[in-house]
Amino acid sequence: MHRLVPYLAVSAILAGFAMPQAHAQSGWNYGACVKMAKDSPETALKKAGDWVAAGGGFAARHCVTLALVELDRPAAAAKKLEALARDMAGTENAPPKARRAAILAQEGNAWLLADKPQKAYFALSEARSLLPEDDPAQADILLDRARAQAAMDNIKASRKDLDKAVKLAPKRADIRIFRATALRRLDEIDAALHDIEAALALAPDNPRAFLERGVLRYLSDDPIGAVQDWERVLKLDAAEDVAAAARKHLKQVSSGADATGDEKPQGQ
Repeated sequence: MHRLVPYLAVSAILAGFAMPQAHAQSGWNYGACVKMAKDSPETALKKAGDWVAAGGGFAARHCVTLALVELDRPAAAAKKLEALARDMAGTENAPPKARRAAILAQEGNAWLLADKPQKAYFALSEARSLLPEDDPAQADILLDRARAQAAMDNIKASRKDLDKAVKLAPKRADIRIFRATALRRLDEIDAALHDIEAALALAPDNPRAFLERGVLRYLSDDPIGAVQDWERVLKLDAAEDVAAAARKHLKQVSSGADATGDEKPQGQ
């Protein structure tokens, strides 16, 4: 299924949910449910629902959301994640804030998948408020909130979040690529090129980096370099949305049309 952004890794959640009560069915626990959500989401959704009814608690409810995302039902997943985070906070022995932050971050991702960036922004902002400023998890939350703000055309605010994310994770190529796109949309081409070169130094075969550098080169009056970058994208193992964008740019160049348009960022 096409995804605007990757659904956050479940490792932070798994650490807290790996040992809750198992389902009465032998071998059925959170880890098994997560695997089934990926491999057979329809079955996982049914089994996780049964697990919820049998008292599986937060672990079972979270697994339901994973299955819903895999079934391309992100809005339904987001609503359930919102309720899950709220209920986790309201329990007598509330789980650690870091676990609630991870749930809220996943809610934000699900709202992005559902094309609801404003809802995503609020969920991600709440997640951010639960963690220390220097917590490594803040880098992902800031990146995702920047995506939400970019989707609402709040590019300056998006760039501010990306600046903070780069400081927290300077060796993350995906953050550099996204910031390069934001800088380009702010007409800061030289700064964008600096970021994209830094991204390529970190990830020399990243198709999204070549896609973005091609746009930047085209805007810098280097159409030959732009074409080389877009052709390079097609030689790499690029996601379909990235390959399609490269093909579109190449077609526009060959026809004499503007090959850039307003290339808004794709999911990293």
